[in-house]
Amino acid sequence: MSFYTWKDWEHELDWMALNGVNTMLVANGEEAVWQNVLKRLNYTEKEITDYITGPAYNAWWLMGNIQGWGGPMPQTQIDSRKELVQKMIERMQSLGIDPVMPGFYGMVPSDLKNKTKAHIITQGNWGAFTRPDILDPTDTAFSRIAGIFYEETKKLYGKDIRYFSGDPFHEGGITEGVDLGDAGQNIQQAMQQYFPGSIWVLQGWQDNPKTALLAKLDKSKVLVQELFGENTHNWETRKGYEGTPFIWCIVNNFGERPGLQGKLERFAAEVIPLVRAN
Repeated sequence: MSFYTWKDWEHELDWMALNGVNTMLVANGEEAVWQNVLKRLNYTEKEITDYITGPAYNAWWLMGNIQGWGGPMPQTQIDSRKELVQKMIERMQSLGIDPVMPGFYGMVPSDLKNKTKAHIITQGNWGAFTRPDILDPTDTAFSRIAGIFYEETKKLYGKDIRYFSGDPFHEGGITEGVDLGDAGQNIQQAMQQYFPGSIWVLQGWQDNPKTALLAKLDKSKVLVQELFGENTHNWETRKGYEGTPFIWCIVNNFGERPGLQGKLERFAAEVIPLVRAN
């Protein structure tokens, strides 16, 4: 899907609508948002392109795992992907499908610490890749940069966005020196300031979202995806993510579209206690 054309997406969105899908993650097109944000932070064109990944690696970039890999993305591609997403959102809204757009949770280029005195937590490596850093959501600079991010999102993709994704400290991120309760509260408050009533969508994956991160949130505006439900049962051990709305999900074969594979017994058995609990 990283390289889908409008013809591909038009077919995909129609298929989703016909099958009752009413919410969909939109990750492509975020390069234009970040380009505009970093320009306002006085980044050079090269510094910006060094941060943005190639299109096939967007998922790992936006989860805060890698930066710059597979790039640089040429300006023509940034522009065409922006225009594609604008067209997608228009079509989605006409079909009653809500986009889930990337939110700002503190992910910043790893060289921002050379440009500011704000508290930035180095995130080290994810495997062999340098991770983006995290701007401490409790630092005063967070609300300013979050504001820039949401302003640019609104300019490009409109004000009618109800869902935002964003997983701080994903897959082993470093949290030392951060009050996670205050951090989560500040991330949510920035979303609500610019998109009132929006829902923060988090991945239930490994130990995320951490209990402390959820502790001070308005949970009526949070949705956790129990992402790997056929293999783990975090929803059960954590008592519904400490009382947070969640959806039980499966990752049946990690991206290969045809076929149902994996732990088939768990597919059948895991749903029973889930139904009983609700």
